[in-house]
Amino acid sequence: TFKAHGVNPFYAAAERPFSTFSIDVDTASYTVARRYMFGGFLPPAESVRTEEFVNFFEYDYAPPRGKTFAVYADVAPSKFGSDLHLLKLGVKGKRLGREQQRAAVLTFVIDASGSMNTPDRLGLVKKSLRLLISRLAPEDRIAIVQYDSHARLVLDHTPVSEKKTILAVIDRLQTSGSTNLDAGLKLGYEVAARSFRSKAENRVLLLSDGVANLGTVEADAILASVGAYRAQGIKCSVFGFGIGTYDDAKLEQLADQGDGAYAFIDSIDEAKRVFMDDLAATLNTIASDVKIQIEFDPKRVQRYRQLGYENRQLTKAQFRDDNVDAGEVGSGQAVTALYEFALKGDSNIPLGVAHVRYLDVDTGRVEELALPILANNIPDQFSKAPTRFRLAAAAAEFAEILRGSPHAAGSDAADVAAVLRTVQAELQLDKQVEELLHLVHSASGMPRANP
Repeated sequence: TFKAHGVNPFYAAAERPFSTFSIDVDTASYTVARRYMFGGFLPPAESVRTEEFVNFFEYDYAPPRGKTFAVYADVAPSKFGSDLHLLKLGVKGKRLGREQQRAAVLTFVIDASGSMNTPDRLGLVKKSLRLLISRLAPEDRIAIVQYDSHARLVLDHTPVSEKKTILAVIDRLQTSGSTNLDAGLKLGYEVAARSFRSKAENRVLLLSDGVANLGTVEADAILASVGAYRAQGIKCSVFGFGIGTYDDAKLEQLADQGDGAYAFIDSIDEAKRVFMDDLAATLNTIASDVKIQIEFDPKRVQRYRQLGYENRQLTKAQFRDDNVDAGEVGSGQAVTALYEFALKGDSNIPLGVAHVRYLDVDTGRVEELALPILANNIPDQFSKAPTRFRLAAAAAEFAEILRGSPHAAGSDAADVAAVLRTVQAELQLDKQVEELLHLVHSASGMPRANP
């Protein structure tokens, strides 16, 4: 089940100079699309979220010095938009040292219903958990809730130093029955609340294909419960497994409401990336309710549109309303956003100002920073833009093509491949770029999967 959120339109900067949105570090949409394409089908158009394609890739932003965030802005002519320029905005979070990382109190809520009875579902869940546990500190604690028709606690919070006990419980997980997601989350949060530790990373981690056919299947009821626990300091991260009966829309909503990341695990390599390479970011939040607001100067920008983030849009007033929930950023994480715009006026005038507002997790204070978006050294050709700028542009355009965006009507996969070939030549060791180029090459003539 996927949910379309439309496509951002162009706005006249003179009429609407502010663009405001909640950050998003999710990557599930890209790996869902990859899974479909490896199976010989284009993904359903409504499954494609452009920002998640862009944020799957690494852009090598330098970490901040003595601050929570560093902000970067690059501008170059757009390769895919006629008479347009492209703005690439990057926000990089500080990386916590080992001594600064918080203890983790994790509650795994594992879908063990009949729909999970395949190697790419419960089988991959077990392998993923083994990887994750190998990276946890001995003093971290985990509990495991298993749910099918009913929910039950199969392991109360246990220190990772007792690894053999934990792994034995994981190995014994078996599938049966229907899918009572409501009961699984309810029990998971009850267990997490009992073992809550202040100044620790208290988190529920849901591993599921998202199907719910018993219990309170209405999303609003489940989401309300997740939101209530989030307010008490227990976050929720969501990891999806398995294509077919997969409910992307529900899993994304749960992660958004729980202030956690949402990733789709389609292979053991992706499990390594999420549960080993990115674990420090997943378990060490540095800022929550992170919002970005771009104030475009009408003297320099005639019109603009944001590529992606359709379901993360906020109003101008919500930027400084600290009661409005927004995304979180973990240790060392980066977020990238792209804008197409029509340039005009004096090159000495900035395009505008980028504002970032967030709640610092360590101090409990709301902070705000601003960066003028300078545009006096814009290259005269897209091909002269930095390598990873061109990578972001190609990833975004591929997503726009896959989701049938009207703004991509004039380009096709061959245009994207031409850009990626030059990027790959400059980033020969980056296997993710190589994989993206393979996907783009294979897209031509591939039939569309049914939604």
